[in-house]
Amino acid sequence: MNRFYDQIADEYDSLVQEDVQANRFPYAAYNHLQDIIADYIAGNKHLSKVKVLDIGIGTGSLYEKIMPEKIDITGIDNSKTMLEIAHMRLPEARLISFDIQKGIPQALKQENFDYIVINYLFKHFDHPMITATINQLVKLLAPFGKIFIGDILF
Repeated sequence: MNRFYDQIADEYDSLVQEDVQANRFPYAAYNHLQDIIADYIAGNKHLSKVKVLDIGIGTGSLYEKIMPEKIDITGIDNSKTMLEIAHMRLPEARLISFDIQKGIPQALKQENFDYIVINYLFKHFDHPMITATINQLVKLLAPFGKIFIGDILF
C-alpha cells in the first residue's frame, strides 16, 4: 500500500479535494472532518502546547488549520514520500516512517499524547487489526486524552 501512496503523494491533496468538490466517495466529508478535529485541538485551553500523535499523517494538511505554537506533533506514516511533503509543511514535527500494522514504534511506547488522530487509515485494516491498534493507542493517552477516528467505517 505504501508504494501506491508514494506514487500519488505529490497529487494526494488535490485528488482528495477533487473528491470533496464532487461529493465523491470516500472523501466527500474530508474537509468537514478535518475542520471538526482542527477546531477541537485548536480550541484546547491548555496553557502549553498539546501533544498530538497522528497515525497516517500523510501530507500533514490537517495541521495547516492549527497555529503551530499550539501543538507538538508526532506523525507516523508508511509512505516516505508523504512524510517528505509533511516535513515541508511541518518542519518542527517529529515524523516517523513506520507501518502501524506492526504495532507502536518502540520510541513512542513511553510517551503520552493529549490527542491521537487517525483519519482515513482504518479503511485499509480489517476489524481485528483496528481493535488491536486502538487498544495499543489507548495506552499512549495522557489523562483526559482523546482519540479522533475519522474514516469511512464509522
